[in-house]
Amino acid sequence: MKTTATLILMLFARAVFSLQQWLIIVIVARSGTLEELGALGLSLAIVTPLCGLFGLGLRQGVATDIAAQHSPKAYWFLRLGGFLPIAVTACFAGQLIFPQETTPTLILSVVFMKVVDLNSELGYGFLQRQNRLSRIGTSQIIRAISGTIAFWLAWKIGASLSQAILAWSLVWLVLFLVFDLPASWQNTIAPQQKITLNSLIRLVYKQIPFGIAAGITMAGLTAPRLIYGTSANLQDLGVFSALVFIFQAGHGFIVALLQTRLSPMAAAIQAKDSTTLRRLFLPVLIGISGLSTIMTLIAFTFENQIPALLYGTGFRAPAGLLSVLSLGWALRYISTVIRSLYHARRQFWQGMGADVLLTFLTVFGCFVGTALSPDAWGISLGFTISQTVGAIWLLLQTPRLLR
Repeated sequence: MKTTATLILMLFARAVFSLQQWLIIVIVARSGTLEELGALGLSLAIVTPLCGLFGLGLRQGVATDIAAQHSPKAYWFLRLGGFLPIAVTACFAGQLIFPQETTPTLILSVVFMKVVDLNSELGYGFLQRQNRLSRIGTSQIIRAISGTIAFWLAWKIGASLSQAILAWSLVWLVLFLVFDLPASWQNTIAPQQKITLNSLIRLVYKQIPFGIAAGITMAGLTAPRLIYGTSANLQDLGVFSALVFIFQAGHGFIVALLQTRLSPMAAAIQAKDSTTLRRLFLPVLIGISGLSTIMTLIAFTFENQIPALLYGTGFRAPAGLLSVLSLGWALRYISTVIRSLYHARRQFWQGMGADVLLTFLTVFGCFVGTALSPDAWGISLGFTISQTVGAIWLLLQTPRLLR
């Protein structure tokens, strides 16, 4: 498949995949309760950073490991070994911090869904390194459609939220075993490659910055929900989460777009070809900045109509909340684009430093916003101010990263 057609397929597939995750929120918002939506948003906020941390960013590691310095079997071993620490830590954190708002059953169902997704993501990393991007796009479309149908059917027949997520996860597991795994397996498993303790230690050491960076980044994205969840009831948290998920779907699309550019940018950097690097990076930065501006203008113009259109006429959000969130997320999108240069350069520790700064700014901004106004509006204002500072700082780093 030609490069342009492949890129279009990848973007379309990621748009569909992001839409699927947001449609789950729409289903719960329209036919469930705001309390259920709040519990789901809180559970995802707990589990997602842990998946980033213990997932070790293996897809990015594989995609940029152009010389295949590490055994493919070692990557799969680390992926399978990440399930237990994610599950134990998530349940412990949920019961320690939010004992009334979450249940181990709901958290474990979310963990299962996320871990299955991580396995497919690792398979995508190997396919990406082989430049088989069309296979990734096809898989994402199939998973998006089948996962949504599975959740909706289970929800429709009266399943609980945990059971509906489990049905969704089982469909994804089957697709991983029969579609994603075989496609990546044929080129990642070789009889002569053995896993040794030393090779695993070297790989873990190499990937630790990936994992820490992913965990910190995701913690920064989920921090507003976690901080707000310590003081708000589940109904108010459900309203806030529903609005956040609109923009989080867009963030997933941007991450997928950057992943299609990651290997080519890494190759340009290794070849010391700054001209090609700029040609790959700058159109993405300019395009995302333009689309983010349009998104913000739409949110400010149709602030009252958008939530009712998406979640039903009975859905009510605090005045100004959608507008402030849209501006904050627009700036976050720009930061995410610039951060991809650290991964392409394999400057993992420097990238982790940038992630720490962005997350610190987010957490600090949310606490300051809460102090000014102890509600969703205060959290949103603090989030937006912090993203403004972070985006400006990263923009100042861009010329150096493009050399």
